[in-house]
Amino acid sequence: MILPLIYGLLLFLNHYISERIIRKYQHKTKLISFSAGVAVTYIILELLPTLSIAAEEIHENLFVIVLLGILSFHIMEKYFYKHSIKNKLRKQLKELHSIGFFLYHFIVGIILAESVNRDLTEGTLFFIILLFHNAVSGTSL
Repeated sequence: MILPLIYGLLLFLNHYISERIIRKYQHKTKLISFSAGVAVTYIILELLPTLSIAAEEIHENLFVIVLLGILSFHIMEKYFYKHSIKNKLRKQLKELHSIGFFLYHFIVGIILAESVNRDLTEGTLFFIILLFHNAVSGTSL
């Protein structure tokens, strides 16, 4: 049970350090493009298969729940863009994204802990994917 906590701490340090390094990087647009490619690859090769397995184990409507979550996030974001005063828009988007990132990282943390407890090799490979994804995904923010 200690290994998932260590992995979580390493992910935190990775995110914190990479964010500081990327701010000083000169070719941010190339890094953002690379980050977007990694994110799409991560979603297609890791998250969708994991979600598919979880849907078989938990409930068949899990995809619908995820879709509703993405849809509600998108609708709230569009609502803020259309109906917010310019000086409040940035704050509202920041709060919305903070909530979204919290939920994402909370769920990914649970999946990581379960993966490590179920199969150490599978959990460690998932950790490596998350480590790389966290290192480059900060650029798109």
